[in-house]
Amino acid sequence: MKFDSAARRVVGFAIGVALLIAAAWMVARHPDDLRRALDAARAAPVWAVALLLSLPIANWLLISGVFWTLTHRRAPHRVPPDEMAALIGSAFLLNYIPLRPGLFGRVALHRTLHHIPLRDSGMVLIENIICGGISIALCFAALVAMTCIESTSGVAAALAIAFLPSLIAALTLPLHARPYAVATLLRTFDLLAWSARYCAAATIAGRALSLPEAVALASVSQVAMLLPLAGNGLGLREWAVGLTAAWLPAALPAWSPGTDPMSSATGIMIDLVNRAAEMVIALPLGLACGAIVARRVARGPTSIDPFQEEPPRA
Repeated sequence: MKFDSAARRVVGFAIGVALLIAAAWMVARHPDDLRRALDAARAAPVWAVALLLSLPIANWLLISGVFWTLTHRRAPHRVPPDEMAALIGSAFLLNYIPLRPGLFGRVALHRTLHHIPLRDSGMVLIENIICGGISIALCFAALVAMTCIESTSGVAAALAIAFLPSLIAALTLPLHARPYAVATLLRTFDLLAWSARYCAAATIAGRALSLPEAVALASVSQVAMLLPLAGNGLGLREWAVGLTAAWLPAALPAWSPGTDPMSSATGIMIDLVNRAAEMVIALPLGLACGAIVARRVARGPTSIDPFQEEPPRA
């Protein structure tokens, strides 16, 4: 059974790599678009490059906050936030490898170092997905409001819909339920950071994105990365973004005002730019965080203080 599970993950990784190669081939089949993108990249504004290279760090910190918030309430004792950040940072790089050792390694380390049952770590993963789904739903509701109300009032309404429900819930819910609201709020900021990444990647590739288009591409990329094919949605994310980019202007013209329709190749190219910048950050970040995790493992598990008050549980 274990071999079958491992074999499926290796096959999934191989399919992801094949999809990534196919995505690059799809872009190469459109030499005019590729040439324009390369010309635009050479003249790319500094702000776009800076955003594209800095926002993956913001994503790392926000997701670390999400997992710390959801895990802390289940741990028998306090999980240091910097330790959680190191675990998420190392997993960011390791999940590109077949078998996704970053995911399983983090769960195993929580069990060994902090005595968190595997069942609880599994529940944290499910809760993270649910909070992410709620954040996507809130952002799409916000976009609908902004599209229907064409003024500064529309922008204000969109911001209120996207952030106020989670913020109010975080301030008013009972203590044991507040972590879910905080995690949803952090996931909303994470989705907006991803949207800004796609805007920056599109600018570098020579194509402007409207805010609704950027949020839609970011949402699709989040869903693609959840599918258990290859780590970090390798290959699958590029195709999901490319197909969505080509579909959006025709299906939802109000979300693409004043922009030329995109081909799938252009959408794939935008995500390939995003992926390249992501890898530039993932490599040094993952290696540095991996060294921190290794030192933490060498210290051994944390002893449980019998006089320490347990965090509230649902």
